[in-house]
Amino acid sequence: MTISDLIERVPDPAGVRAKVHALLKLGGTAMIVTPRTSGISRRAMGKRCMQLQLEHSFNMRLTPPQGRPSDRIPELDGVRGCAIAMVLLFHFRLDLPQNRILEYVLSWGWAGVNLFFALSGFLITHILLRTLGRSDYFRSFYLRRALRIFPVYYWTLIAVGLLFGVIPALQPALPSAHDRIFYWFYLSNWTPLLDRINQGALGHFWSLAVEEQFYWLWPLVIFLVPARRLAWVAGGVFASALLFRFTFLSAHFFIHWNTFGNTDSLMVGALSATAWQTPALARWMADRVNYLGIAVLAIGASVVIGDRLLGPQYTDTIGTSGLALAFGALLWHAALGPRWLRATFRSPALTTLGKYSYGIYVYHQPLYFALMQLHVVRHGWAMFTVAMTASIGLAVLSFELAEKRILRLKEGGVRPEFSRSKPDSRPTQDTPA
Repeated sequence: MTISDLIERVPDPAGVRAKVHALLKLGGTAMIVTPRTSGISRRAMGKRCMQLQLEHSFNMRLTPPQGRPSDRIPELDGVRGCAIAMVLLFHFRLDLPQNRILEYVLSWGWAGVNLFFALSGFLITHILLRTLGRSDYFRSFYLRRALRIFPVYYWTLIAVGLLFGVIPALQPALPSAHDRIFYWFYLSNWTPLLDRINQGALGHFWSLAVEEQFYWLWPLVIFLVPARRLAWVAGGVFASALLFRFTFLSAHFFIHWNTFGNTDSLMVGALSATAWQTPALARWMADRVNYLGIAVLAIGASVVIGDRLLGPQYTDTIGTSGLALAFGALLWHAALGPRWLRATFRSPALTTLGKYSYGIYVYHQPLYFALMQLHVVRHGWAMFTVAMTASIGLAVLSFELAEKRILRLKEGGVRPEFSRSKPDSRPTQDTPA
């Protein structure tokens, strides 16, 4: 049996067989697999074919196919879907049947916001690195961000202010009159500094403020910092976030809502994007993608164990940075990991949630407070089902009827260029906050 015969027995979902035959043609096909050496040769050939399949999968993400100006990594839509599912389950968990184990598991849903941060850090940094050097570098980025996030944010702000303001039962869910100005300028995450914390209908807007402030500053950092030093800057910002949370450990909401307390999650995404755009480093990471999967599980388990043994102070400091590292590894593992995992993140349920995640996130809290304060349904499964359905349904209607029309304006000369000649032109996602 020759190696050519053996290759025909190897599964070939990515068209690798032709590559291997070409290699054999270059290197000669006289090598014979004897009974004595067939076991070793089969293992070696299987391993080589798996490496070629992984390389093929990675290279397909390096350069978008001809005729597709904006290729995507669908697995990252699934990651975004997981993040919004975590947030929804966290906020609606009190309406589920009381169970100590279930309650503890769902209480970690707050980390979905940190997963959003890591994903945004990756996608935003990727966009900025790819468009760096263009004459419309700043204009293109800020215009696209404004078209994506401002409409939903501001019409929700206006609608909640009007509707909640005229219905007496809903007025307690509004921010205080002194704090409302902060929401108009994406500064609501700084209100804990004034000892004022709003956890009402717009309490979740703090994370949108963190992301918007990241959008303000990070393009300038990438523009000014040489590419070879960007990873060092991102690493330094990551470490400063941990130091910040240790310094203000007694101010729980301040360190969780403040921009500086969340930059480790954003910087893990930025570091991942920097590695993704460095072909040698990206392939080195891709070859070790299974180890990254182990890292996700190991770090996640250590954070949970540390929380149980050491309490919330551990989670607020080291644990949060640990989750950031785990989420960074998850991004790689989702995009380049085992086929079953990539298929999971490409599933219609997760990618659909990911597609509408921005609207779902913005709308779910005001809807939940309205349902609760107006006693539309009883607490329990009925409330959980109605709140979940209303949040997703309103987000779908908002996107299909209004947001999609606004997003078409981004086609008018502000779409980032995709170079088909450079090996580091990789696909992106135009992600919301």
